[in-house]
Amino acid sequence: MFFFTKKQFYKSMDKAFDQIKHGVYRRLLEEYLEAMDREKAGLLAAAVTNRLFSVPPASEDGRLFLSEHEGRVRKATEALKGNDEILYAVTVSLRHRQKLLFTLVDQGKASGTAINRPLDNLMKMGLMAEVKELSEPKAFIKFARKFLQKSPQ
Repeated sequence: MFFFTKKQFYKSMDKAFDQIKHGVYRRLLEEYLEAMDREKAGLLAAAVTNRLFSVPPASEDGRLFLSEHEGRVRKATEALKGNDEILYAVTVSLRHRQKLLFTLVDQGKASGTAINRPLDNLMKMGLMAEVKELSEPKAFIKFARKFLQKSPQ
């Protein structure tokens, strides 16, 4: 049986979080491409994905798009209320992230100032999926890989 070192474990979890985000982005991009050009669809998909994960835009184009289209981003995010696949993946990812951050805070390796914010934001938007039991980290890592693999290219 293979065991992770702590460093490998944290790296694998970070990769899994990124795979979920990228999978969400790809799904949204495919949907938005039906109604708009690639550039706008990509910016909207990124903005909605960032909103779901409570992260700021990564680029100047993203910041500008969000400032000009905040209402559109909010509506597109709210429109996900019926998308169980995306909302489940986001919720599970954020719960695993929260659990990992609590562990790091307990070990004195991180500060705990905003641990709950992403899940709180998801809940306030009415987009938090019901997750009865959180899987083990290795199962989450496999889930994230499969989620990305099943995403449109």
